[in-house]
Formats: sequence, C-alpha cells, structure tokens
Amino acid sequence: MEAKYLGLAEELESKIDSRTWKHRLPGVATLSREFGVNTRTVSRALKVLSQKGKIEIRPSSGAYVHPRRQGRRYGAIAVLGLLHSNKTTAELVAIEEQAKAKDYHVINVEHSCEIFKSKPDILLDLPVDGFIFTNSIVTNDIANDLKRRGIPFISINRISDVEGINWVDFHHENAHTEMLNHLLSLGHRRIAYVSFQVGRTEHVRRTRELYQNVLLPKGGYDPALHVDDGDTSYYFGRYGDRYAKVYGTEKASMLMRRNSRPTAVICAGRDIARGVMHRAKKLGLSVPGDLSVVATGQNRRKAEQEKFLTMITGSICHKAQRATELLMQLIDSPERAPVQEFIELQIIHRCSTGPCTSQ
Repeated sequence: MEAKYLGLAEELESKIDSRTWKHRLPGVATLSREFGVNTRTVSRALKVLSQKGKIEIRPSSGAYVHPRRQGRRYGAIAVLGLLHSNKTTAELVAIEEQAKAKDYHVINVEHSCEIFKSKPDILLDLPVDGFIFTNSIVTNDIANDLKRRGIPFISINRISDVEGINWVDFHHENAHTEMLNHLLSLGHRRIAYVSFQVGRTEHVRRTRELYQNVLLPKGGYDPALHVDDGDTSYYFGRYGDRYAKVYGTEKASMLMRRNSRPTAVICAGRDIARGVMHRAKKLGLSVPGDLSVVATGQNRRKAEQEKFLTMITGSICHKAQRATELLMQLIDSPERAPVQEFIELQIIHRCSTGPCTSQ
C-alpha cells in the first residue's frame, strides 16, 4: 500500500512539474478512475504532495497547485542564525560579497529559534527572495511553509531529517574518521571529544555514532569521554572572550580526574584546545608526551598560521559563499532538484600529537 500511494504521488508530481495542471487538480474520484486506484490511495498521495509543498489542500474545495514565485522580486536575501564571535563577522562579510556580485542585498536577521518554531509565518512576510539558515534549526514546519510559498532557502549545515532541504556542509565524518584512525595508529585508545552544546540534534547524533563506530572495534570507545554539555551563551555571558578557553580548562579537569584518563583529546575549536593544554600543564602533563591534542577550526588562514596545534580545518567563509551562490541559482531556477553538497576538510599535522606513551 505504501509503495502504491508513494508511486502515485510521484506520478502526480511529474504532471504538476510538467504543467499538466496549472491551477486546480482533478477531484479525488476523477484521479481514482484515471490511475486505477482507490480514493484512499489518492488521498494519501495528495497528502504527500501537500507536505512537500507542491499543492495546497483546501477543505470542501479540492487540491490546488501552489503558485511558484519566479526569480528575483526584491533583490534581497535574508541570513538567519548567526551567533556571536569574530567568525560571525567574517561569515556575514563573505555572504555579502558573494551576494553583491549578483546585485543582491543581505539582511541579517537576529532571532530566537523559538520564535520561528511557534510563529513560522513571520518568515513568509519578509521582503526577500530567499533565505540562508546558518545555526538555525530548520524544522519541518518552516521548510514546508517556505516550500508552499515557493521561497528558496538553503542551510549552511547538513540536515537529513527534513525532506528536500538544500544544504552545504563540511564533510566532518571524513575528516574525523581520518583523524581518529591516525590517533589509533599512534597507539591511542582513550580518545576524548570536547565541544559546546550544538543545537542541531542530528549533528550531535552523527558525531557520537561516528566516534562509537570507529573506536568501539578497537576497544577504545567510552561515552564518558564524549563531552558536549556546555551552553555557549552561559559561558560567553560569564567569561566574555575567554569563554571557550575556560570551558576547555574545566572539561580537562573533569577528564583528567578519571581513573582511565584520555591520552588524546579532539577539541571543537582552538580556544577549547588551549584551555585543555593549560590544565594539562598545571597537572604536570606534557603535550604531546602525556596527552595529544587536536583542534578543529573554521578559519583556514589562522589554522595555517598555527605553529603547534594539529588542526582539522576548513574555511567557513568559503562554505558561506558557496551556499550564497547556490541560493541565487535556486532563486533563478526554483524547480531544480534539492542541492546537497559536501566540502572536504583539511588535516594539518603538527607538534601537539604524538605516540601514546601510557600503558
């Protein structure tokens, strides 16, 4: 039954895309006779198309093709979800420069995700031709509302649990798998990961599963060594620009008190890594003799200038520019298939990692 109504949904969508029906679809009974299926199958297929934003089902009236907005109307795009930090400024500038090349203006919308969860219609009334979501949580409701209006959007984060999302993201899995295998080859088995909380639950789940899948066969997976419980806003509000280093220091203290302390730590950011190394030194541990430390970073220029830390790095500005470029293409061609693109990260090996010396 499921295959039947999904197959019918594909056939109906093909007819919509080919402009066989430009306004109102035939009634359920008519479609039932035309495709040789029962009315329940037709209704379920129409519901699928409604959820995808292809049609609008009006009670007692029928199913209508959503009018698609074609191309530029306002000459502006909106960016949602940028967080505080120097990275934010660079990311926004990168988006603005890419947009300016096509004569688009950029509106940076500071917001609380809760507002758009409870009132997603707010987005639909903004005078923009498309949206770039950065650290925002793109829910099914938001995605479907934008699709129904034919408003293009793209996420600068991978999103797989919402159907038909356009996204660009770093290929974190490839880079972290390579780094974990490198540390394993150096003899490390107790490898910790330290990060702030991430609002994107899918990213958290994927990261945990990756570490488990790589380390468990080697007998080195310990869920207690995966630390991602820090609230960024709390630490920033309390410690200002020192917030990430303080967090790294605190989590290093906690990890090093364990009976089976880690021999290597991968940190989500250079400042967290510096906090970890600071605490290790206070405890009389050397890096990399007693503890290997790796940091991730999204400013490639600074990562290349780093003298000591082994880095997993990519350019957040390049990722933002690529997302902006793709969004403008989507504005010009709203019927194109969803765009989902990975950007590979680079690993730069330096002095902060070495062979495991602990038994």
